Amino acid sequence: MNANLLKYISFGSLALLVVVLVTSTVVGAVWGTSLAHSAVYSSPLFVALWVVMLVSSLLYIFNTPMRRVVSSLFLHLAFAVVLTGAFVTYITAERGVLTLCKGAVPSSMFVTDEGSLA
Repeated sequence: MNANLLKYISFGSLALLVVVLVTSTVVGAVWGTSLAHSAVYSSPLFVALWVVMLVSSLLYIFNTPMRRVVSSLFLHLAFAVVLTGAFVTYITAERGVLTLCKGAVPSSMFVTDEGSLA
């Protein structure tokens, strides 16, 4: 693939991610974090944008002489490891609500989604 095209895709998707993150921060501050989470952070398009940015940046690194610069290569590989871990967490995480009250006695039991005690 053309290195210039990969560069434009990498940095273009990065710029778009910055705009989306700034917008979602404003949405979260104005209308609440639940709206920002449901509209942006849990959106498949948001995840796809991260994947496009990650794949295009790795392809760019490996298709240019930058792959010989060890520090740059490891920086991008570390970024790939972090984003892969975030994706695995996104796919396999259990979501719920935990309320912590100051001065309350902690409980060692909780109710699961099925209604049973654990």
